[in-house]
Amino acid sequence: MRKHGLKQAVYAALWAAFLLGGVSLPAFSATRVVTSTADTLVSGTLRYEIVNAASGDIIVFNLAYPAAITLTGGVLTLNKNLTVLGPGVNYLTINGNNATRVFDISAGTIT
Repeated sequence: MRKHGLKQAVYAALWAAFLLGGVSLPAFSATRVVTSTADTLVSGTLRYEIVNAASGDIIVFNLAYPAAITLTGGVLTLNKNLTVLGPGVNYLTINGNNATRVFDISAGTIT
């Protein structure tokens, strides 16, 4: 009878730890690479990588520099936690084509 009570106590403690965040699952992020200056929903474009990124993903650029991305499909909406690692102001320009702002950060944290 005593073993049964101990077993229940251990299960209860593990369940409580899980519910209170004492047990966590690892978070994985993907690195998404922008390889095209086009503004389409094709793999390798900034718009595609933003739309298809999961929260926590990292977006990097692998372009021929200096490079310019001119938005033709409207504003880029960022609505999840993302890290965007650009090559720097002297190497990459993203512009709204005199028609729109570039980014709409509607949710999440962007670094």
